[in-house]
Amino acid sequence: MTKEIDEAKKNIKEARIALNKAQKEMGKALKNATNPHFRSSYADLQSVVEAVMPAFLANGFAVTQPNGADDLGDYVQTNLLHINGSSFRSRVYLRLGKQDMQGYGSATTYARRYGLLGMAGVAPEDDDGNAAVASSKNKSTQSKGEFFT
Repeated sequence: MTKEIDEAKKNIKEARIALNKAQKEMGKALKNATNPHFRSSYADLQSVVEAVMPAFLANGFAVTQPNGADDLGDYVQTNLLHINGSSFRSRVYLRLGKQDMQGYGSATTYARRYGLLGMAGVAPEDDDGNAAVASSKNKSTQSKGEFFT
């Protein structure tokens, strides 16, 4: 049992070092899309993926973003999986603007984008915080992060 605990601690430390290295190598998530409702620009999912995935992959991480549901509701879970078996995960719960597939798809894309940004520790370039001033009616996510080995 002690040997297993020591190995898990070693793996956690190794994964944290790799994550730190990956974050130092990440590019900026460029604001390449426009939100006509707020008249603002934002980094779309493709921009976020392009900013973070090369550094994650070069440092032994894979990323998955499956959908799921629990007692709190529907969510997108971002999993950061290291080659040594350690993993990080974060859930972004969906808040639908419209109760149809378009609303679900939009909320899912939003959750994937913000889950990946949060996991990477990256902010969109020149973030002006428009989402922070939106009314609580337009609030779209809650998140919960965890670390696992």
